[in-house]
Amino acid sequence: MSEKNAAKNFKAPPVVDVTVPPPGIIGWFASNHVASNLLMVFIFAFGLLAIFELKKESMPSIVFDRVNINVAYPGAGPEEVELGIVVKIEEALNSIEGICYLKSRAQDADAASCSVWRFRRNRNEIPCG
Repeated sequence: MSEKNAAKNFKAPPVVDVTVPPPGIIGWFASNHVASNLLMVFIFAFGLLAIFELKKESMPSIVFDRVNINVAYPGAGPEEVELGIVVKIEEALNSIEGICYLKSRAQDADAASCSVWRFRRNRNEIPCG
């Protein structure tokens, strides 16, 4: 009985007229095959020209001027984190020339240090001035 009800309620999908292109730019390109192929060739050609003009380096010279250090010390209090981690990190970073700014934070089971570097371009330049 359900098959009879399904057959009664079945409606065929509407017929789409394929001779009329859809509206808009996609419809225009669908009806003008030469223009769409020509556009594809231009995009491909400009892509090839651009690929040969791109600057490519296997090891680019990027200078990072900031270092963030985060250390987890589970179960330790702020004073223990400061004495055990932060002081040692600050001493190690202070021995490096060119650091302009050093900020550290110690809290329960966590420590973080942030340092900003400025390197000299020549020997007469003051690094943090």
